[in-house]
Amino acid sequence: MRNGVMVLLAFGAAALVVVAIVRHDRQQAENRAAVAELEARQAANAKPRVLEVAPGLSVQVTSSMPPNAQLLCSKCLHAFPPSQIHTVPTYDLEGGRYVGSYLCDEHWKAALAETRARIMADASVDEVGSMLEVLVRRGVTKDRLRTFTEDRSRDEAALAVLDALERGRLVVPLP
Repeated sequence: MRNGVMVLLAFGAAALVVVAIVRHDRQQAENRAAVAELEARQAANAKPRVLEVAPGLSVQVTSSMPPNAQLLCSKCLHAFPPSQIHTVPTYDLEGGRYVGSYLCDEHWKAALAETRARIMADASVDEVGSMLEVLVRRGVTKDRLRTFTEDRSRDEAALAVLDALERGRLVVPLP
């Protein structure tokens, strides 16, 4: 009987070792999959991105901004760190459509107020579409915009997006 118990214990220990090896192999496979997914995301982010800044004019963004980057405010033309710059849809009279303007902390709310006033003064469907298109071209997803525009009239939707920009609930990514 003693030998039988020893055989069962040995068999049980071997089974535990097999279970441990299977779990270890499964964990390694999950880790490899997680690493592969991370590497794929990093590679996708490293691919050059093309931003259309005006009709027929595109800029290729090949990497993220360096830590010491400075951006020019479209209003005062002074350089500021990205933390002090906001992307605001502003109307270009010459082009007859909205463009994305980089504005400093001092000037962005006034530009947003001008955009709001223009929308409230009975903007056309094309004009509202142009304003929203600027946000999409600059990296705001259509799904994100829908959270502010769904079940609203054209003007209400545009104003809701502008309110979200002003309150910081919607942020347009910098290049």
